[in-house]
Amino acid sequence: MTNSDIEHMAQGYPPSHIGKDHEEVVIELASSVIELQQKLDAANEKLARYSMPAGQADQFAAEAKSVRKALGFAEDAQDVAPIDLLEKISGLMAEGVERFIHESAYEIPHRIKCGLMNYANQLRSGTHDTADKAG
Repeated sequence: MTNSDIEHMAQGYPPSHIGKDHEEVVIELASSVIELQQKLDAANEKLARYSMPAGQADQFAAEAKSVRKALGFAEDAQDVAPIDLLEKISGLMAEGVERFIHESAYEIPHRIKCGLMNYANQLRSGTHDTADKAG
């Protein structure tokens, strides 16, 4: 190590910059800053995607517990997936359609009754088209 190298280190230059001119050092530091900024931006984007304000998180948790309880599941059950909730809702909708058909005080024409029963079966099996899917 030369006296010049020691002087550079004393001035705060890292060893990787010793022997380089100022332009090379500035370019290297600028590249490091750009790279770090890109990593920071990516981390902030990921954080924004997976986080929400505490009040909103509490609201979602309360809604999820209410829906689970209303559909007959335990509030904190670990084995309940969103598809389980959707299937339960479809089943309840199908029961409602069937109850309407059977308990209706009005005479429902046979073709409409068959169509409603078909719809109830589609609700149960999850093959019905929603308004979004139907167009």
